[in-house]
Amino acid sequence: MENLYDNTPGVKELKTKDLVKKSDGNVLIGDNDFRNKVYLMVFYAPWCGHCVRMSDDIKKLGGALKDEGFMVGAINCDANDDLDSKIIINSFPTLYFVKDEKVVKYDGQRDLQSLLNHLCDTLGKCLRRK
Repeated sequence: MENLYDNTPGVKELKTKDLVKKSDGNVLIGDNDFRNKVYLMVFYAPWCGHCVRMSDDIKKLGGALKDEGFMVGAINCDANDDLDSKIIINSFPTLYFVKDEKVVKYDGQRDLQSLLNHLCDTLGKCLRRK
């Protein structure tokens, strides 16, 4: 199956090799494009209805904020079956926000406004609200 986020501005499809497991057990994105940025890690499966429905809002989020120090890293779990060497994903989609190497699992609503609110209210990174 195809990736959900190929060729999407502000969203980068990643591979297992792009993830770095820290000594505290947290997983970060090691790709240079994510250095010194607040970012969202999206672990998804292309066959998952929730993942597909959420993908438009994730694309809007990444595109709208790409020039404001924010990026989205998307990991297709079907295409990366060796992920469990870095992180165990039990359900789709699984979302993590990262700021200053602090990883926060996101369990809120999967719509654009809720994601923006979380960025501002929880992470203390106020970005343009749509």
